[in-house]
Amino acid sequence: MHYRCGNLINGIRHYFSSAQPNKDSLIVFQQMLKEGKSHTYIREDFGERLKQYYLEQKNITERQDLVNQIYENENLGGIIPIPISAIKGLNIGECTEYALMSQNVLSFLGYNTFMIQGKTFNSKGQKEDHHFNCIEKNGRYMIFDSAFFVCALAPKIKTPEELLIFDEMHLHNTLRYGQENVTYFSDIRGNKYNTSESQIRLLASKGENFRVSAMSDLKEIQLSKRIIEKSKEGEEIHG
Repeated sequence: MHYRCGNLINGIRHYFSSAQPNKDSLIVFQQMLKEGKSHTYIREDFGERLKQYYLEQKNITERQDLVNQIYENENLGGIIPIPISAIKGLNIGECTEYALMSQNVLSFLGYNTFMIQGKTFNSKGQKEDHHFNCIEKNGRYMIFDSAFFVCALAPKIKTPEELLIFDEMHLHNTLRYGQENVTYFSDIRGNKYNTSESQIRLLASKGENFRVSAMSDLKEIQLSKRIIEKSKEGEEIHG
């Protein structure tokens, strides 16, 4: 299992750093480099710039219609996402993109997989927000972190609920090219949810919020698709 984890992580990292980039994404990326933008700036502003690039290719009527929908969506607190494929090969993906890709790949391969939002230490020893994944197999849980090259058994995790409230996990990494030991922190303190009833209430709340978020995300994804679709010689090409 550890060997397969290493191969999967290498494949996911290759996708974000060395795969053939999307043609339109590469145009926007190179333009930002010519402007002298830093890696951090490019990462933070890339989605907006790519969205504007696609909008500029629309006719005036369709562009205005989409811009109005974008403003309406933003006024309701939503954003228009760009597909993961838009940043492949540009080396600007970070933990959220890595975790989303990992979740898709692992689920596609048939693993019982969870995506976790928590915290860990960065290279400066500071605690920061972090997304990573966990694989469950035969009642055992293994952390899969393609952003940090980590594949580590999590013996204290016995149920999916504990992935929300584990407090701290000090784990030994089985991959030789990642840091040897890694610590993860949950966003929610477990001592506040140490009874079955409180855990059920937490999960119910999470589930309700997820359903609302999922419906909102669906509308945003549909709008995103309309933005990146363009016509060429009478044929629709999807970015």
